[in-house]
Amino acid sequence: MAGAPVWLKPLKFALSITAFAWTLGWLLADLPAAAQRSVLLLSGGVALSMLVEQAVIFTQAARGTTSHYNASTPLNGILFGLMGIFIMVNTLMTVWAVYLAWRYQPHGPAG
Repeated sequence: MAGAPVWLKPLKFALSITAFAWTLGWLLADLPAAAQRSVLLLSGGVALSMLVEQAVIFTQAARGTTSHYNASTPLNGILFGLMGIFIMVNTLMTVWAVYLAWRYQPHGPAG
């Protein structure tokens, strides 16, 4: 949003990533032992992808430029492309998490 404080977008992303990670962790923590190796790998993939995403957003804010849809220079284009790659990784990890939850049916309360 034009004219918005430069650190508003990084703050909003940090809050949404926190909510996403907490929700995913809550879902995966209740899976049985048979799924825990997959949970460990999946958790690492999500952590890495969210770390890269947040790092690029903070870097671009510190540089005083936009992080998304910014290909105004080769560096900005590379950073935006890097974010796209890691968001795809995160999306695949989320699909894997949904599969694990469907396959192993968490044994906690339904509510």
